[in-house]
Amino acid sequence: RKSNQGEYIVTIHSLIQTTILDIIKDRKAEYLNECLKLFFQEIDREKKSFSIHHTDFGRKYFNHIVKIISSKGADGNLYRMIAEKISDIENIMLAKAEYERISQITDTLLTSCTFDTETQLTIQKLSASSLFKQGKYAIARQTYERILSEETETIGLEHSNTLSTNHQIAICYLWQGKYDIAKSILEKNLSKQNDVLGPLHVESLRTLHYIALCHYEKGKYDKALKIYNEVLDKRIQVLGDHHPDTLSTKNNIGVCYDKIGDYKRALEIHEEVLKKRVEVLGPDHPGTNRSRENLRIARNRIRKREEKCTIS
Repeated sequence: RKSNQGEYIVTIHSLIQTTILDIIKDRKAEYLNECLKLFFQEIDREKKSFSIHHTDFGRKYFNHIVKIISSKGADGNLYRMIAEKISDIENIMLAKAEYERISQITDTLLTSCTFDTETQLTIQKLSASSLFKQGKYAIARQTYERILSEETETIGLEHSNTLSTNHQIAICYLWQGKYDIAKSILEKNLSKQNDVLGPLHVESLRTLHYIALCHYEKGKYDKALKIYNEVLDKRIQVLGDHHPDTLSTKNNIGVCYDKIGDYKRALEIHEEVLKKRVEVLGPDHPGTNRSRENLRIARNRIRKREEKCTIS
């Protein structure tokens, strides 16, 4: 590394690393594959102690995984192992908000190895998800639309994967402020999901949650609140009251109460959600921080209302 004086310093760590790479250079791919396998074994162990949504999930391994994938010694076996574990990588991405880094992984996979159609589409979906999380909604939507076209041809319009992709297209429209288009797609999707998956399936409930959000964004808070409460009852039944999806719906119910002026009810809900999000997601998760902000807003509004009443 370069010191402040412009000198180059070799640390013990980097010296050991360079020595090891020199020793294994003839069997580099084999060792990289073995290292990656061990990292994924550790991640499997972490699942027993952490929620996969917690900010600490996969924290120790993500940078190593990226470095291994980016190594010149990587081979097809390694890329296929990554593809098999793509859901684990996505969970780490969501927990750590490493969206740009995940783009590096998907780009490397898609350009360095050939996969079967289903795996290829799964990787492309992760790439689109990464673009979406970076706020690149138009590009993400275009990617999802290409995936939807291929899925429609190969597995049909009513397959759960196709419905999931169509859902993501709607969410892209939603975050672009095109609420009517988003709601129309979501409502059509929900009808098919209820038939194919059932009204209590997590995907069906996710769609219903976002239909409520469309109403909220258009200022129809009472309508949104009614749907959110329906989703909450079903999510508690299916997922439990500590699941991140359940907490997301409960958070939005609190925000609706804030919008209609029931600040005391909003405060109670935000206090409950914050406590559970700290446990499930960790104290530094973006969702936890949003709960803190919502709680702060509710407290300020109650304080201002009390001050106004005192003045009157």
